[in-house]
Amino acid sequence: MEIYYILLFWSIATGFLFYSISSINNRTIKILYCCVNYIPLAIVAGIRNISVGTDTPMYHYIFYDVSRSNFEWAFFNVNINAYAYVVEIGYRLLNKVISFFTLDENIGIMLISIITILGFAIFFFKTSYNIWITTVIFIGLAFYVETFNTMRQVLACMIICNGFVFLKNKLYKKWILTVLIAMTMHFTAIVFLGFTKILPLTRKKLIMCISFLVLVYFFVSFLGSYISIFDFLIKYESYNNGPENILGLSDLLKILLYLGVIIVGLFYRKTFNKDEKDFFSLCSIFLIFAVACTLLKSQMDIFYRFVQYFSIYICLLAPFVLEKMKKIKYIFVFIMIIVIPMIMWVTLSKNPNFLYSTFL
Repeated sequence: MEIYYILLFWSIATGFLFYSISSINNRTIKILYCCVNYIPLAIVAGIRNISVGTDTPMYHYIFYDVSRSNFEWAFFNVNINAYAYVVEIGYRLLNKVISFFTLDENIGIMLISIITILGFAIFFFKTSYNIWITTVIFIGLAFYVETFNTMRQVLACMIICNGFVFLKNKLYKKWILTVLIAMTMHFTAIVFLGFTKILPLTRKKLIMCISFLVLVYFFVSFLGSYISIFDFLIKYESYNNGPENILGLSDLLKILLYLGVIIVGLFYRKTFNKDEKDFFSLCSIFLIFAVACTLLKSQMDIFYRFVQYFSIYICLLAPFVLEKMKKIKYIFVFIMIIVIPMIMWVTLSKNPNFLYSTFL
């Protein structure tokens, strides 16, 4: 597990170094910071062994089968090495393209991991108000190690993230196209079509969203054990087997963090310009959904998948709110540097599948 802490403290140390040279939001400094941090992240993810990550063996088998079989143009394909899963066409196509250059499963998984990590790097570079804090949160709150596990969904999440600017700028056709592409990697990305016209986030829309979440929570809490809404796809049957994702300490700490950042941001909302209000609104509504899905995952496992989609936006909202706090932000940055490694330790300690080794 030491490698994850090395990467985390490297991101903190290089942040301090570049801050001493110039503003971390200086374009040249941002590029340099991204290079010295996200390239190592991509390499470490890429060269991991098949045993690192719960689902990594499955993705090795998928690459093996797709690379050596005739390509099937059906959107879903259930004939993946006798696994009871379907694999969406976009992910299969990506594997097929890579197989034109290599038939080695380790190299194939490595290239997909590199694409995913560098995709997040581009997203953070374009949208973050402080790339240093964003990166520390990305690593420390285990978004990074999740790329070792649910690879297809994290790839879909990365694509959705890079469409964030389209949603914020109300470029709806480009946003919908982005969501459709993400759906070809993991079908659950379809939920983001529901956010197409969320802006401007009026009080009426906010009440509707919160009412919807409350309704879903009570519906799942009282009727969840009697319904099987995902049986229409073989893939989702395994997500509906009971409350296996019990709320843990790291979940509670993250919920407090998400809600705390939103509340603090509301105190500074009067200082936001229109673009910043839209940015804050989008990140906040996604994090509210992340909180709801975190609470619901103990009732129905499928909601664990949606937590990943929504919670990634804490990597944007936290540095944005901190930048608005002026000098007082340094107190919270200091607290963050102490608390985030603790959250990371709690997360990793209960996930032995992340014990690191390489295939080299």
